[in-house]
Amino acid sequence: KLYCNAAYSFQTEAHAIRTRQCALTRELRRRRGVVQTTWPVVAEEYFEYSDVLTAVDAYARGVSLRENRERRRRRRHPLSFSSVNKRGRRPFVFVELGCGYGHWTFAAHRALEQRVAAPEYRYLLVDVLDT
Repeated sequence: KLYCNAAYSFQTEAHAIRTRQCALTRELRRRRGVVQTTWPVVAEEYFEYSDVLTAVDAYARGVSLRENRERRRRRRHPLSFSSVNKRGRRPFVFVELGCGYGHWTFAAHRALEQRVAAPEYRYLLVDVLDT
Protein backbone atom coordinates (compact mmCIF):
# COMPACT_ATOMS: atom_id res chain seq x y z
CA LYS A 1 0.00 0.00 0.00
CA LEU A 2 2.83 2.44 0.71
CA TYR A 3 4.25 1.92 -2.77
CA CYS A 4 0.91 2.78 -4.39
CA ASN A 5 -0.23 5.68 -2.24
CA ALA A 6 -2.04 8.76 -3.57
CA ALA A 7 1.10 10.94 -3.38
CA TYR A 8 2.89 8.58 -5.75
CA SER A 9 -0.06 7.90 -8.05
CA PHE A 10 -0.56 11.58 -8.87
CA GLN A 11 3.08 12.47 -9.60
CA THR A 12 3.64 13.99 -13.03
CA GLU A 13 6.53 11.61 -13.79
CA ALA A 14 5.84 7.89 -13.66
CA HIS A 15 8.50 5.39 -12.67
CA ALA A 16 8.11 2.20 -14.68
CA ILE A 17 8.77 -0.36 -11.94
CA ARG A 18 6.51 1.24 -9.33
CA THR A 19 3.80 2.01 -11.89
CA ARG A 20 3.78 -1.65 -12.93
CA GLN A 21 3.87 -2.76 -9.30
CA CYS A 22 0.81 -0.64 -8.50
CA ALA A 23 -1.08 -1.95 -11.54
CA LEU A 24 -0.26 -5.54 -10.54
CA THR A 25 -1.36 -4.86 -6.94
CA ARG A 26 -4.72 -3.54 -8.19
CA GLU A 27 -5.11 -6.61 -10.43
CA LEU A 28 -4.29 -9.01 -7.55
CA ARG A 29 -6.90 -7.33 -5.36
CA ARG A 30 -9.49 -7.60 -8.13
CA ARG A 31 -8.82 -11.30 -8.84
CA ARG A 32 -8.50 -14.18 -6.51
CA GLY A 33 -6.34 -17.01 -7.77
CA VAL A 34 -3.33 -17.33 -10.07
CA VAL A 35 -2.01 -14.29 -11.91
CA GLN A 36 0.52 -14.65 -14.73
CA THR A 37 3.24 -11.99 -14.76
CA THR A 38 6.15 -11.16 -17.05
CA TRP A 39 9.80 -10.47 -16.31
CA PRO A 40 10.51 -7.25 -14.38
CA VAL A 41 10.71 -4.07 -16.39
CA VAL A 42 14.30 -2.84 -16.65
CA ALA A 43 13.83 0.83 -15.96
CA GLU A 44 15.40 3.76 -14.18
CA GLU A 45 14.76 2.22 -10.74
CA TYR A 46 16.13 -1.25 -11.46
CA PHE A 47 19.71 -0.32 -10.59
CA GLU A 48 18.62 1.68 -7.54
CA TYR A 49 16.82 -1.38 -6.16
CA SER A 50 19.94 -3.42 -6.86
CA ASP A 51 22.12 -0.96 -4.91
CA VAL A 52 19.75 -0.82 -1.93
CA LEU A 53 19.34 -4.59 -1.71
CA THR A 54 23.08 -5.18 -2.16
CA ALA A 55 23.80 -2.81 0.75
CA VAL A 56 21.31 -4.62 2.99
CA ASP A 57 22.67 -8.02 1.97
CA ALA A 58 26.27 -6.97 2.68
CA TYR A 59 25.22 -5.65 6.10
CA ALA A 60 23.25 -8.82 6.92
CA ARG A 61 26.19 -11.05 5.95
CA GLY A 62 28.51 -8.95 8.09
CA VAL A 63 26.14 -9.15 11.06
CA SER A 64 26.04 -12.95 10.96
CA LEU A 65 29.85 -13.17 10.63
CA ARG A 66 30.36 -10.77 13.55
CA GLU A 67 27.79 -12.57 15.70
CA ASN A 68 29.53 -15.91 15.10
CA ARG A 69 32.91 -14.37 15.99
CA GLU A 70 31.36 -12.75 19.08
CA ARG A 71 29.88 -16.09 20.23
CA ARG A 72 33.26 -17.81 19.87
CA ARG A 73 34.98 -14.94 21.69
CA ARG A 74 32.45 -15.06 24.55
CA ARG A 75 33.06 -18.79 24.97
CA ARG A 76 36.78 -18.10 25.37
CA HIS A 77 36.38 -14.89 27.45
CA PRO A 78 32.94 -14.94 29.11
CA LEU A 79 33.48 -11.75 31.16
CA SER A 80 34.67 -9.46 28.34
CA PHE A 81 32.53 -6.63 27.00
CA SER A 82 31.76 -5.56 23.45
CA SER A 83 32.65 -2.00 22.51
CA VAL A 84 30.11 -1.69 19.69
CA ASN A 85 26.81 -2.26 21.50
CA LYS A 86 25.01 -4.88 23.58
CA ARG A 87 24.71 -7.28 20.65
CA GLY A 88 28.19 -6.64 19.31
CA ARG A 89 27.00 -5.11 16.04
CA ARG A 90 27.01 -1.72 14.43
CA PRO A 91 23.69 -0.26 13.20
CA PHE A 92 22.68 -0.29 9.54
CA VAL A 93 22.99 3.33 8.37
CA PHE A 94 21.11 4.64 5.33
CA VAL A 95 21.14 8.22 4.03
CA GLU A 96 18.62 9.31 1.38
CA LEU A 97 19.11 12.75 -0.16
CA GLY A 98 16.17 14.18 -2.12
CA CYS A 99 13.98 11.60 -0.43
CA GLY A 100 10.49 12.81 -1.37
CA TYR A 101 8.43 10.46 0.77
CA GLY A 102 11.32 8.08 1.56
CA HIS A 103 10.73 5.27 -0.94
CA TRP A 104 14.32 3.97 -0.89
CA THR A 105 14.61 4.15 2.88
CA PHE A 106 11.36 2.21 3.19
CA ALA A 107 12.61 -0.41 0.71
CA ALA A 108 15.91 -0.73 2.61
CA HIS A 109 14.10 -1.01 5.95
CA ARG A 110 11.74 -3.75 4.74
CA ALA A 111 14.66 -5.72 3.27
CA LEU A 112 16.64 -5.26 6.50
CA GLU A 113 13.74 -6.58 8.60
CA GLN A 114 13.60 -9.68 6.40
CA ARG A 115 17.35 -10.38 6.62
CA VAL A 116 18.26 -9.46 10.23
CA ALA A 117 16.35 -10.36 13.39
CA ALA A 118 15.75 -7.24 15.54
CA PRO A 119 17.93 -4.95 13.40
CA GLU A 120 19.52 -1.80 14.75
CA TYR A 121 19.41 1.06 12.27
CA ARG A 122 19.86 4.79 11.77
CA TYR A 123 18.20 6.63 8.88
CA LEU A 124 18.72 10.18 7.64
CA LEU A 125 16.24 11.50 5.07
CA VAL A 126 16.76 14.94 3.52
CA ASP A 127 14.50 16.74 1.08
CA VAL A 128 14.19 20.29 -0.23
CA LEU A 129 10.93 22.21 -0.10
CA ASP A 130 10.03 24.53 -2.97
CA THR A 131 9.41 28.03 -1.72
